[in-house]
This record gives sequence, C-alpha cells and structure tokens, in this order.
Amino acid sequence: KPVVKHFWKLGNRFYSEFNKMAQEFGLNMKLEGTPLRSVIVCRDEKNNPSLELKSLFCQETVKKGILFGPGAVMYSYSHSMKDITETLTACEKSMKFLKQAIDKKQVSKLLQGNPIKPVLTF
Repeated sequence: KPVVKHFWKLGNRFYSEFNKMAQEFGLNMKLEGTPLRSVIVCRDEKNNPSLELKSLFCQETVKKGILFGPGAVMYSYSHSMKDITETLTACEKSMKFLKQAIDKKQVSKLLQGNPIKPVLTF
C-alpha cells in the first residue's frame, strides 16, 4: 500500500495549514521538522521554547477530541483528509484560546494541571 505517499499528503497539508494558522493568529508557535515528522513548538516572549504554552494548547485540543503528545505529530494509514480537517479545526479553536490567554496573561491560570515535562533529555 502507498503508506509513505499517504503520510506525505496528510503531513504536507497539516504542516502548511497549521503554520499558516499560527502565523495568522500572531502566535509564536509552529510545526518544526518535516511534514512527515514534525513537532509542535510554542515559544514565549523571549523566543524560548515554552512547555507551559504548549501544554495549554494541547489541553484545549484534547477537549476537542484531538490528542497530541509531547513529541512528534504521528500519522496512521487509517487517517484521512477528513481527519486532518477536523484536527485543523480543533487547532484553530485552541490557537484562538491560547492567543486570548497570552494576551490576558492568564496562561498559568487557565492551565488545568501541570505543564508537560520532558522525560528524556539527550
């Protein structure tokens, strides 16, 4: 089966639309890496990676039925373009929430639980 071709098709769409959306919201976040293996990176006002910001974003996507882990965005051969569209819709709503939290300086207050923490360091 054309698994790799399918992953590239899904990944290219998700990667480009996610990054475009983040830029439109004025968020210092993006997918870094390649469309086939990328990582969501959120940066604070000093341009340092922020696990607190990423945690709030991920918290909000989970509420919308989308689970991102702390590592790479992963695709499955069973994922469809419809799944990518639904994921992007959840991301858009979560980015809007994150932008409002940043603007109101309420990120910590709105985070339910502890921020993501690295498990392995190399």
